[in-house]
Amino acid sequence: MRKKIATIISALLLIFITAPPLSGCATREVSYDRNAYPFDTTRVATVRIEMLDKDWAFCMEHPFEEQYVPADFWFDGELVPDVGVRTKGNSSLGQAYGWSSPRMPLCVDFNLLNRSRSFHGVKKVFLNNGWSDPTLIREILAYDIFASIGHPAPRATLIDLWANDTHLGVYTMVEVIDTSFLRRYFADGSGNLYKPELMVARLDWTEEEAYESFYPEGTPEPEQQDPALYLNIGGAPLIDLLQALDMEDTVALYKDLPPLEGNFNRGLPPYTMPSNRIESMMLKTNENSADHSALFKLLDVLNNEPDETFHREIEKVLDVDQSLKFIAASALTVHLDNYIGAGHNSYLYEENGVFTPLVWD
Repeated sequence: MRKKIATIISALLLIFITAPPLSGCATREVSYDRNAYPFDTTRVATVRIEMLDKDWAFCMEHPFEEQYVPADFWFDGELVPDVGVRTKGNSSLGQAYGWSSPRMPLCVDFNLLNRSRSFHGVKKVFLNNGWSDPTLIREILAYDIFASIGHPAPRATLIDLWANDTHLGVYTMVEVIDTSFLRRYFADGSGNLYKPELMVARLDWTEEEAYESFYPEGTPEPEQQDPALYLNIGGAPLIDLLQALDMEDTVALYKDLPPLEGNFNRGLPPYTMPSNRIESMMLKTNENSADHSALFKLLDVLNNEPDETFHREIEKVLDVDQSLKFIAASALTVHLDNYIGAGHNSYLYEENGVFTPLVWD
């Protein structure tokens, strides 16, 4: 069985690499150079993040709050002032903290404190520490493999990172999948972008189960901030802006919640389970006017459509060509943290009722 699967994957990759693009694909060809500045992979740029010492100390002492602090971002000699910086990640963050290492993965949001600002067209980047990759190049190579067969993939490059006077060493700088990314690859770019979490990412559920609580009856759900604080205000949730500006106390809805706990000996950060499946889909765009009807249609076809009509109906809700590329390249790169494995690190983008899986992390 394994030999048969390997043969199928090899054949798919051969077809995708040698054949011309198929018609009807939801994505569009892009003309920009993946290695263009600032993602030039022929060099390692020096990046410096400068912030108040107390803010850097807060990030190191409370990494799992993933709270933005204001900072300046230097890319070689180019300054981008007043950006938002926070820690990010799961096992990579938990392991760094567990080993008392300052080499924590970071997020830099150029758009957080100024809606009109970007960094060469990019609104946000992740600075990944490559914690489980001794070569520090696997992420860049994997994204290039996906891109080489025509699948939308983030650009990435190596940088030498400093935070204030702390030399953190070599990191991977990756552009985040957001509206800027989507507009380069899709005809519109204004559709629903989901980042499903583990309990729902296999898409083996339907609308009838979407709002069922994950918590047993009678079990109190963990206390959380008021949903109104997560309204998207100019490109970021209101709570992120308030915390970055140290203005949480100015809003009556804000509550001081107890810190989350994790198992640092196993490299596991704290985790709060969403209330239901639709929350676990983690909608990243159009949050203020969420419409999940296209998602429910996709789930219905995947889980309920009879075999004799499935091949016709699935093409109405899923970009099959891009999905096959995604599966083949994921298998080739042994990306078992996404849909083909654990079902965690990948995105699902919908435009005009048609979904496309997107590679991540």
